Order: sequence, then C-alpha cells, then structure tokens
Amino acid sequence: MNETIKIWIENLENPTVEEIKKEIEEVKGTIRNEHLWELGYDGEEPMNPHTENIMILNEYLEVLEEMLKEKEN
Repeated sequence: MNETIKIWIENLENPTVEEIKKEIEEVKGTIRNEHLWELGYDGEEPMNPHTENIMILNEYLEVLEEMLKEKEN
C-alpha cells in the first residue's frame, strides 16, 4: 500500500459509515478533477503527475470501499 494512502487512512481514525461514504464521494470528485488536469498537462516529466495521482486515488478508493463493506456488515 502506498505510504500516502496509509497516512490518509490513519487520519480517518475509526470512521463511521457516513464518514467513509463522504470520503468516497470526495475522492471520486478529486479523481474527476485529476482527469481534467491530466488532459491539459504539457510537461516534460516521463510520467504525467496527474496520471500518477489518479492511480494513487483509485487505490485509496478501493481501500475505502473495502472499509465501507466491513462497516456495513
């Protein structure tokens, strides 16, 4: 798991179902924004940093969805 994701999860501190759902919606919005920024990127780095952000955010989204399943059961 990415170190950034570990920090984000630690910051949630035993979240409720509603808090997880809110976090999921925020992450989905951020992913949409990153996709737009990704399209407009005209840098010289080997990998578009927005593409990398999207990959990390998608991994975080998967973790949040798994947390939500566990909390709802």
